[in-house]
Amino acid sequence: YTSGIGVQTTDEFLVFSGYVGPPATDGGAPVDAGVASYIERVDVQHFDLATGTSKGPSSPLFNSAANGTGTGASIIVNGVAVAPSGQIAVIYDAKSSSTAGSAVYLTFLDSSLAIGQTTQLEAVGFDSFSQQSHVQWLDGAFVASWLPTNGPMKIAQFATDGSPAGNTIIVPTNDPSGFVEGVSEADGDLAFSGGVFAVTYISTPNVLPMMTLLNPSGTEVGGPLGIPYGNGSSPISVASTSQGFVVLYNGADSGDGGTNVASVLGTFFSTSGTAGSTFSFPGGYAYPGQGGSGAINVYAVRGTSDGKGAGFAILYPDGSQSFLYVAGDGAKPANPQPIIQQQHPAGPFDEGHISNLGGSFAMSL
Repeated sequence: YTSGIGVQTTDEFLVFSGYVGPPATDGGAPVDAGVASYIERVDVQHFDLATGTSKGPSSPLFNSAANGTGTGASIIVNGVAVAPSGQIAVIYDAKSSSTAGSAVYLTFLDSSLAIGQTTQLEAVGFDSFSQQSHVQWLDGAFVASWLPTNGPMKIAQFATDGSPAGNTIIVPTNDPSGFVEGVSEADGDLAFSGGVFAVTYISTPNVLPMMTLLNPSGTEVGGPLGIPYGNGSSPISVASTSQGFVVLYNGADSGDGGTNVASVLGTFFSTSGTAGSTFSFPGGYAYPGQGGSGAINVYAVRGTSDGKGAGFAILYPDGSQSFLYVAGDGAKPANPQPIIQQQHPAGPFDEGHISNLGGSFAMSL
C-alpha cells in the first residue's frame, strides 16, 4: 500500500488505499506473482461506525485508469469526498509506465461503492505526489482542484454521477501566466462561502502563500491576496466558515515581531477578500525534509467545513495529528487538540486528511 485515506459515510468508516502489487490475493494476502505482473489499484476496507471494528480485510475496488504495470506501477490516493446523499469521489495520481509522468484521475462511486465514471483531470506529466490534488463536496457539487507540474492551478465541478457541472477553471494568480510554484508542500486547496470560492497556493514570483477568490464561473473577485506573516514555501490550507474563510499555514508569529517561524498561523478573510485578525499557536506543523540543513519541504495539513466553522487536521513533527476548529467569525480558537499519534516522527510521505459529513468531522493519518 502506497497511501490511504479514511472517511465517514452515513453508516460506516471507509479506508481507501492505493495498492501496488500482484493482481491476485489469497484471503487478503497478496500472491507474489513477480514484479513484472504488478498492477496499481484502489482497495477499500469497511469499519463499524460505532465501534471502529473492522468488517473484514481490505479488498480490491477498482484498477487505476492509468493501467500501470510492473516497475512502472505507481498510485497515490490524495483525496476522498462524500456527498450528503452517499455518493463518493476519489482523486488519485497514477503512472502508466516507469518513464511516463503521472496523471490525475477522479473516480465516482455510488453509495453502494459501485464504480461509475472516471475522468482524467490532468494529462500525463503531472508528477508530484505531494498532497496537491483535492476533492471536496462544495456548493452542491464535487469540486476537484489540482496543480500540474510547472503550470496553472485548475478547478473542476461535477455532479454526483460524475457529469461535468461547468467548465474547468484556470485559477488566476500573481504570475502573468497563472503559474504556481512547483514545490512539494501541501497546497492547492479550496473552500466555498457566500457564493465565492477561495483558492490557496504557493506563489511563483515570491514563493509565498497566496489566495485567489473566484465566483463559481471562474471570474476573479478582486486580485490575488497575500497571506500575512507567511513563511516561504509554507504549506497552506483553507476552509470556510459561515462568515468567510480561514487560511492555515506556517509563518512568523505576528505577536513577536516576526522572529518566531515555528508557529501555526491562521488568518480570517471575508468573502470580499478583506483580511481580519491573525492568530498563532507555537510549534509549526512543518517537519524537516531533504535538501540541505534546516530545509523544510514536506508538510501535512488539510481543512474542511461543517457549514458553520472551519476544521483542520494538522500533522506535527512528533507524528501527532491535531484537530483545530475555528468558529464562524474567525476568532482565535482553543489550542489544537491531539487526536491521532503515530509511533514515529512525521516523515516526508505522511499524509493527513479531514472530511465532513452531516456536521461530523473524520480525520485520518
